Amino acid sequence: MKIKLRIAVRKVLREFGYPPDIIKITAENAIKQAELIAQALT
Repeated sequence: MKIKLRIAVRKVLREFGYPPDIIKITAENAIKQAELIAQALT
């Protein structure tokens, strides 16, 4: 599931014109935020 989320985030970032070096950092941050939200909901 984590891989699918990472791919989806990267795809959206590319669509919005993020540079490749920033995509990796931003995708990792988005996944960390999603994990924190999931932990808070459980």
